[in-house]
Amino acid sequence: NTTLSGYFAAAAVGGLMSAKTNTAEPLTNKTVSGFTIERSRAYRPAVVNQLLSAGVCLLEPVSGGGRIVHGLTTAQSGAPEDEEISIVEVRQQVTRILRASLRQYVGKINSPTLIQEISGAVDKVMRSLVSVGLLTGYSDIVVARNPAETRQIDIGVKASPAGPLNWISADIEFSMGG
Repeated sequence: NTTLSGYFAAAAVGGLMSAKTNTAEPLTNKTVSGFTIERSRAYRPAVVNQLLSAGVCLLEPVSGGGRIVHGLTTAQSGAPEDEEISIVEVRQQVTRILRASLRQYVGKINSPTLIQEISGAVDKVMRSLVSVGLLTGYSDIVVARNPAETRQIDIGVKASPAGPLNWISADIEFSMGG
């Protein structure tokens, strides 16, 4: 056996991410295989919580590799859309798809109907992103000419990404005789 740096585990996690067929699929609780993490590298729950609070995407030793405890980025904003790696990936993919679909309007005449055409195109793209499961919904599409730069169209839309389920909390009440 050869001991390798954690960089190799990070590369394995990157490979797992790139192999996902659905960008919204979270990394949490997935197993990265192809190597062994020594049991001595398992941490106490208090240490695990500290590492996760610091934005560490931690692998725990399991048979055949490492289990991703929580698919995190190193962002410390407290906002799931920044800290959950699957949501960050969804945001990036939605942005790429929307920009690519609107590229066809660049270089066109800025006609009176162009705002309406772009608004319809944005709505169509957002509906398709909901249908493929990257988003759970969207609202408030705003398309307007930029008042300071009339050669520019500004677009705003509120989108809800498909997010992970990371915890299940169960309250169980026991009673004797009743």
